Amino acid sequence: MFDFLQERYSDFSYTGIDIAPLMIAEAQKVHPAQAANFVVADTPPRQTDYVLASGIFNVKEVFDCAQGESYVKMTLDMRHAYSIKGFAIS
Repeated sequence: MFDFLQERYSDFSYTGIDIAPLMIAEAQKVHPAQAANFVVADTPPRQTDYVLASGIFNVKEVFDCAQGESYVKMTLDMRHAYSIKGFAIS
């Protein structure tokens, strides 16, 4: 996503978040000293214009239907709370 934005816009800030430290380390290696901030976390450090979450529901956990629905709702509510203009889940 950072590369896509960088090709099209000159004035933006980017924060990449992942719960996996190895993913953050790889992002920092691929984009050293660029206008991107990469952090290990499960929520943004502050509100942002947009939140894009990719693959966050791909981990197969053992949930009954009610637990699964509750988890998805909580996750969507959290993304909504941290986004000013909108959010997307892929």
